[in-house]
Amino acid sequence: MTIFWTVTEWLAALVENWVIFDFCRRFHSPKHPPLKDNLIFAAFILLDTILSMGISVFTAFSGMLTLVCMGVAILYGVLFLKGAVFSKFFLPIVSFGLIFIINIFVNIICSSIFSLTTSSLFTEQDGYRFFCIIVTKLLFFLATRMILVMFKKGIHLKQREWLLISGILFISLCMGIAVIEIGLEQNAALTPPYFLCFFGIVCINIFMFIMLMQISAQNEKSRQMSLLELQVSQQKQALEQMDILQSKIRQSNHDHLNHLFCLQEMLKENQNAADASDYLQKLIQKNPEISTAHILIPDQFLRAVLTVKMELCRKKNIDISLKTDDTKPSCDSVDLCILLSNLLDNAIEASEKIHEPKVEVILTKQKSYYTVLVKNRIEKSVLKKNAELKTTKADSECHGIGVQSIREIVSRCGGMMEYYEEGGWFIASVWLPQEE
Repeated sequence: MTIFWTVTEWLAALVENWVIFDFCRRFHSPKHPPLKDNLIFAAFILLDTILSMGISVFTAFSGMLTLVCMGVAILYGVLFLKGAVFSKFFLPIVSFGLIFIINIFVNIICSSIFSLTTSSLFTEQDGYRFFCIIVTKLLFFLATRMILVMFKKGIHLKQREWLLISGILFISLCMGIAVIEIGLEQNAALTPPYFLCFFGIVCINIFMFIMLMQISAQNEKSRQMSLLELQVSQQKQALEQMDILQSKIRQSNHDHLNHLFCLQEMLKENQNAADASDYLQKLIQKNPEISTAHILIPDQFLRAVLTVKMELCRKKNIDISLKTDDTKPSCDSVDLCILLSNLLDNAIEASEKIHEPKVEVILTKQKSYYTVLVKNRIEKSVLKKNAELKTTKADSECHGIGVQSIREIVSRCGGMMEYYEEGGWFIASVWLPQEE
């Protein structure tokens, strides 16, 4: 019988830790390839199980056990999972809070039905305890899956909100642990005050979870609103750029006869060919739209964006090159202009921080996709320290919307995108479906 209960306790701890770590891994995403990730995942589950069983040898229930196992789960998230640091602290607290609530709920129900003390359900090795173990682990698994479904798009909280909610949940969890330990020491029956403490702590956690959902939903709405405002602003900017370009072209068309007459007079005699060449070069430098007018892009909005951004690069002494073909993109022109404008703004901003900056733009059709490739030279890795490409500006709530706008446009168009580094270049690659 002793062997049976030893195996049962180990399996229960193993299953519980698997659910916790799987919950964290599914909510975030692993940093490493599947094989390495699975090995790390299994190692941390085994480590947490050994620690929990080792501590349980000395006591049937201990707050130290919860804190140690929670610390291991936090360490796993911080080191081996992607995502915000605050959420990596928050999820283990939520996991152990769920375990606590479910244990309380099951113990109260079982102790009421079978007329047992709550302490006996933790300490006695009998059928009642075996039943509680099976039920609590099953409910814990289902609860984590429900949370994953509810927050499949992530939890959208600001730093101070992460701190406040995590702090309240952690304090309520510590209070619950203390209440249970007091009950175990006194071997008390389920008295009304004892039940009231349990009920109050459970309600705190439930209310905080509801508040979390509401705050997250509100923040997501605010983020979407900021994204829409940015897109409207960029659409307006694209139209203004188009008006500027058309105005310059009209002015150039008005003056082109005068320029041709000047060139004709210079070329009447061969010795004036050098002067004519200098005159033509100065004319192109003075009117950068002339140098881009030959770009084989049927979309006039794209030509406007490229003209303005290429002129901006020239003013900032950033070398920029363009490779394109005569493919007309089938996606919405305004969306494509916003996407390209954001990519170029990011590349230009990064290029200002390095020596010998260079930006390359490639717009071509490949198979059934219209591809947008924007490359900028880098001196050190960007993705190594900032894999999520979060803004490094002080006002993080107002900045960083550009990357979100790019992802939203790519998703809406049914395309694909990827950021990577290669040979001293940071590369943003976007593939948009192209109608034949």
